[in-house]
Amino acid sequence: MIDLRDQFAMAAMPALIMMGRTEDKVAELAYKQADAMIAEREKGSVDSVYSTKQELIKVIKEQHGLDVSNLHFLTTGHLIFILRTGRITAG
Repeated sequence: MIDLRDQFAMAAMPALIMMGRTEDKVAELAYKQADAMIAEREKGSVDSVYSTKQELIKVIKEQHGLDVSNLHFLTTGHLIFILRTGRITAG
């Protein structure tokens, strides 16, 4: 499933390629740009999904010692599951 983050990353990729970025860096930089665009889009929003996810990630690390900050595919619901259970998967 392609979400808004994926769409922003795809939009950033042609410019990164034209700038001569190496293949191994294009995807990483595209998603960093997408994250920045999402953060800016949600800035000042009372119900910012991005800031809510960041807070959940912080609390998960504090309470369970799990660093899930690099798992960008996680939904808010999945983060809440991890916070409650201390497990990344339901298994």
